Amino acid sequence: MKTSSATAKVLESRNKYRPCHIRVPDLEHRLSAIAVEGQYYSFFKVVKDRAQALEVAARLSRRGDQTVITSSVKGDVVWVLEPDAELDFRHL
Repeated sequence: MKTSSATAKVLESRNKYRPCHIRVPDLEHRLSAIAVEGQYYSFFKVVKDRAQALEVAARLSRRGDQTVITSSVKGDVVWVLEPDAELDFRHL
């Protein structure tokens, strides 16, 4: 895991995280997420490159959010920490 700045962790390898679905107290529906080191991060946005992802993560960080960035075939994905999330077991 690489930390590019104080704003986001950049996960270069898929074995550093696990895709899943979570539920958060203020929403009825489940969210796409990743599990990283015992914490859940919900999907926020896909952007075309790392520079954009870091910019989005920096904006979120200024709001007080913690973020993780991963890569996909569509671009870089920004995920936001959900400290109150619970794993949605119904679709495992």
